[in-house]
Amino acid sequence: MCKKLDELRSLYVLGDYEKTSANLMKKVEWNDIPVKIEVILDRLGIPFNEKEFTQSEAELKQNNIKVGVQGMVHVEKDNIEIFYNSTYQGKRATKHKISFTLAHELSHSILHANEIDANKGFLDFYRLDDEDEYIDDDKEVEANTLAGEILLPRNTFTALFKTAMKEKSLQETKKALSEVFDVSIAVIDARIKYLKLENDVNRN
Repeated sequence: MCKKLDELRSLYVLGDYEKTSANLMKKVEWNDIPVKIEVILDRLGIPFNEKEFTQSEAELKQNNIKVGVQGMVHVEKDNIEIFYNSTYQGKRATKHKISFTLAHELSHSILHANEIDANKGFLDFYRLDDEDEYIDDDKEVEANTLAGEILLPRNTFTALFKTAMKEKSLQETKKALSEVFDVSIAVIDARIKYLKLENDVNRN
């Protein structure tokens, strides 16, 4: 296996995304909010570059797979690189979409490192369907979950959410947290749902 993947795999605590993310942050010596995923990757020594996936998407659609390719991990021998889509729905991809894609692909590299054959290379497509929903695949869900933990750490996010909800409306809280964590409202919504914070929403 690629040495870099070995390092990433060592961060993984089976079934515990919070500890896995904590191990990552300790390794790269990061403890600030918002999390700058580009800096994290730099400190890990993992290059990342933009790429258009028009040809890949066309090939997928020929096989009746209607998805948008947002990113991939490429591993060859001891080298690992992450690519992200520079466009989305005909427009320049937002910084929030790019950041989440990078976090998602890094999460694949940590969680699924033992499934990557570094001798052949590995292309992992981060895919969206026509309704802009993530495909319901276990590995994709796992990578999304760890990406959420990396960008919006459970304890910090929960504490800030509950504090904000005492004084703000739900919409105001979402907007404020989006600015604090430098992520999209959609990611905030997903984190609220995953952490089961709906009770605080309903009570307010």
